[in-house]
Amino acid sequence: MTPGYRKLDDVNDKKFTEDGWFRTSDLVRSDEDGFLYWTCRSSRGSAARASSCRVPGQPEAVMPI
Repeated sequence: MTPGYRKLDDVNDKKFTEDGWFRTSDLVRSDEDGFLYWTCRSSRGSAARASSCRVPGQPEAVMPI
């Protein structure tokens, strides 16, 4: 889809793998049938623990009803 960020080679090196995959920082798990489930988005990349995930709150918590 994209060759990377324009004129940001240092960012491209961190965000894209050598074969062109984009590192999203999404953490997923798989079940015994091979289905993948999104767990959360890590604030520190794929090496972060699940306890450091950023997950948005419920819309009802910030919206007046």
